[in-house]
Amino acid sequence: MPASLRIFPAFEQVENPGRLARSSKMSKLPRVSRPLERLAMQGAQADVVLHVRRLLRAPQEMVFAAMTRADMMSRWMCPESFILSAVHSDPRTGGSFGIEMRSPEGVTYKAAGIYLELRPHELLIYTWTWAEGHTMPNIETVVRVELSPRGAETLMEMTHSGLTSEEERAAHETGWNGAFDKLEALLDEHRA
Repeated sequence: MPASLRIFPAFEQVENPGRLARSSKMSKLPRVSRPLERLAMQGAQADVVLHVRRLLRAPQEMVFAAMTRADMMSRWMCPESFILSAVHSDPRTGGSFGIEMRSPEGVTYKAAGIYLELRPHELLIYTWTWAEGHTMPNIETVVRVELSPRGAETLMEMTHSGLTSEEERAAHETGWNGAFDKLEALLDEHRA
């Protein structure tokens, strides 16, 4: 991991690697550190895993682009009733991403992570950490997305591991499925 991590332009470099200095615009973004060590330290709580499978009506290349390009992520990477207010993505191994979303009630949620592995059009593995204000703040989880061709369509298999409880798994399932509904609509729009 780089000595400084710039998730959003509003964050400044700090001397302590893995830490972010907060600007007045964006506060309390999560610290992103070694995910496998963190999961091992969480013990039994880290055994809660979410699996989501979707058959998407688009080729792998388009799905991969939608999952890694900030301009496309900004159109789908939050539940249906939420609004994304900031998106950053540097899609390369060791690169970072960050999102900021607002709920219908006006609550702001922030998440960030590091791309651990990318195989264009086939595989994405990245950390996912919520900032303060979420029910799982500063707990680093891992998201793995596999894409495989099914004719003109793409089978997407997503695994989100390291969740802390069945309640968190259920909440993330609702959130991811709402986001994937928006992803499907975006892909349909680009196919038309």
